[in-house]
Amino acid sequence: MKTTSFPLRALIAAPLVALMVTALAANPNQLPQGWFRAGDAADCRSTTEPRAGAPTPKVFVLDCKSDSRGFVTTMQSIQARDYTGQRLRLSAQVQGEALSQWGGIWLRGDVGQDIGRVFDNMELRPLKGSFGWREASVVLQIPKEVDSLHFGTLLTGGGILRSTRFKLEIVPDSVPETQGPKDALLLPRQPQHLSPP
Repeated sequence: MKTTSFPLRALIAAPLVALMVTALAANPNQLPQGWFRAGDAADCRSTTEPRAGAPTPKVFVLDCKSDSRGFVTTMQSIQARDYTGQRLRLSAQVQGEALSQWGGIWLRGDVGQDIGRVFDNMELRPLKGSFGWREASVVLQIPKEVDSLHFGTLLTGGGILRSTRFKLEIVPDSVPETQGPKDALLLPRQPQHLSPP
């Protein structure tokens, strides 16, 4: 099984309650009100800190040891009522150091216990390696039945991912949606190669 598929399964399939329990149990991290940590990576730090040359005086930091397994996310959960039936863009300024696997920002819309009705975590266009400050974004059409939104930044594997200036905004339909992991899992409409080629 590919390592990159784990955060996708975890963020879609894990019940929100489990994520919040994880967050409340591990809150030595200095995060602003509304933000919490989730994930299963033990060798990671999730905090805010001053950073010279960053777009803001303080930034969010996900810092995992090079041999770290699993993923860590810093996230928020909000009601969806102000955004349903509209196209939504989550953007942030991000910067990375030695990301051994990948990172990204992510946005998810849930319907009750139906986790991940819409979802994009940049798995198909991941942040890797080392890079300077730049914008990352995900764009999703939010169905009318979605009742909660969840978003943040995630890191799987080792390295340091910094982020700041998160913005959640309604955009016109002319802004194209980004491709989330679900798009990569679409099945063909017809059978193929029913006999060996």
